Amino acid sequence: MDWPVSRLFRLIELPDGVIDVWETHPVPDDNVQQLFDLLSGFEQMRAKRFVDARGYRQYVISRARMRQVLAGYSGVTAQEIRFTIVGDGKPALSDRQQNLFFNNTHSGELGLIAVTRGREVGIDMERLRDIAKARRVSARFFTPAENESLLALDGDEMIRAFLEIWTRREAGTKARGASVWRGLGSWKGSRMARRPGIQADESTEFTTRMLDLGPDYVGAVVGAGNDWKIEMRGAVS
Repeated sequence: MDWPVSRLFRLIELPDGVIDVWETHPVPDDNVQQLFDLLSGFEQMRAKRFVDARGYRQYVISRARMRQVLAGYSGVTAQEIRFTIVGDGKPALSDRQQNLFFNNTHSGELGLIAVTRGREVGIDMERLRDIAKARRVSARFFTPAENESLLALDGDEMIRAFLEIWTRREAGTKARGASVWRGLGSWKGSRMARRPGIQADESTEFTTRMLDLGPDYVGAVVGAGNDWKIEMRGAVS
């Protein structure tokens, strides 16, 4: 069910042990300017640096929707949301308003935003498509067992399995606050260090759960601990 985040009159309920996942979709051209007006001065400056219209639209929609969703949980306006950076570039709320943690991702025409309380979270999604270097990436970065499982598959079945492994790993990398490409080198190991600013110590375990996104996408959520569930909240409007 769609939830008009931009017109909320009360806080969105978010119990402990729940990770809410919201969808974002393209908007008409007339609405892009309205979303642009929700951004901070720094974000607007960054948006204007995009030389292609697609990158500009994607950035504006992603940042504005993130602000709208987080405003619904924190009780402030979208413009009052203040971001900071932790780890190797993971966005976070500057003062952890309402103890909120979040992460976002996009691929193709779909975007996702995960929000929870009191635990680090990472989310990743990929649109199913041909990946010419899938087997080369698998051999280099996946575990021997993961790589062997892909060798038995072909075509679309192999691509889906490859992307399921990729999204699990990338969501985990993001939850721990590492950049994806810097984190690739640790994917063959069983553990990966948390980056500075991430509120999880070395003893924290992370749990991975896959998302049901239909036939065209695969996605995963990774959260600290295992005492949580996913709630799909619909599209941000």
